[in-house]
Amino acid sequence: MAITGLGLVFFGMVVIIWLPFIDNLGVWVSSVGGGTPRELANVHTMFNVANALLFLPFIRQFAALMTWVTPDRPQVDALHGLILEYLGQISQMQLSEEASAP
Repeated sequence: MAITGLGLVFFGMVVIIWLPFIDNLGVWVSSVGGGTPRELANVHTMFNVANALLFLPFIRQFAALMTWVTPDRPQVDALHGLILEYLGQISQMQLSEEASAP
């Protein structure tokens, strides 16, 4: 899960390349027309398609970067197991208290 979150952060940092083109994008979208909802939908679609096309050639490098940045951490898995065991004990105690209540 950490890789996914970190990947989104890195992707968001790369998407900043769009900032210089915002004015041009606004002119293009308003020329297409269709009202505000339609213009927002057009911008959203164009933004997502363009980002996907820009990222496609670099998927392997991006995956390698994410794997390198977030190495395996077995201690986290052990901690996760302890937390689940603790929560299981709490739920068993609550069930036994409910069963013993009149």
